[in-house]
Amino acid sequence: MLTPVEVDRSDSAFIKPTKFVGLGYDTRQAADKAMKRESWDGYEYYPQTEKWRRLVASPAPIKIESLKAIETLYNTGNFLLVCGIGGGVPYSIKKDKTIRREAAVIDKDLETAVIAVHLGIEEFFISTAIDYLKLDFKKPTEKNVISLSKKDLDKFLEEDKKRKDNEKQFALGAMEPKLRAIKYFLDHSKVKDAKAYIVSVENIKDAIIHT
Repeated sequence: MLTPVEVDRSDSAFIKPTKFVGLGYDTRQAADKAMKRESWDGYEYYPQTEKWRRLVASPAPIKIESLKAIETLYNTGNFLLVCGIGGGVPYSIKKDKTIRREAAVIDKDLETAVIAVHLGIEEFFISTAIDYLKLDFKKPTEKNVISLSKKDLDKFLEEDKKRKDNEKQFALGAMEPKLRAIKYFLDHSKVKDAKAYIVSVENIKDAIIHT
């Protein structure tokens, strides 16, 4: 199911893009040529692949068009429902009420958190490539975070706001948006004792046991 997602063109995410998309280029010069040829807004070096890649905005979802259909399918109990893959199809509404397609990536974790809140989900899981949420990632002082209170989550995110991009505890466009999705879920859930997890598939059972 495609999920068209409305975003606000005035969202600050359009001022500071954070999502890497598309092919990678070995040199800045090659990326610069691609940007001019394909009308990119911009690009940056992506350390994980050691390539230069296109950078686009990741605005917050305002409205998920397929939400009622998703709820109908969920309530039948006959579907394995997977939502938010790729974050949906972004668009905004122009002043003349017409639709504008946006070159953006709706964060899949945040969109799924919005859906989870709407459906009244009790436990929200974000699967990731690393085994657990980590502090001081890839540093000698690295350590796993097995359990984290909502208060500490808010504290970590607020502290990161004050840091420079290359000094943040949780990287923009990587772990930071996952934590923002967790925060949204916990802030808006109407379910008593709602829980959220960021963990690899292999460690889901272990994470549940320790919480």
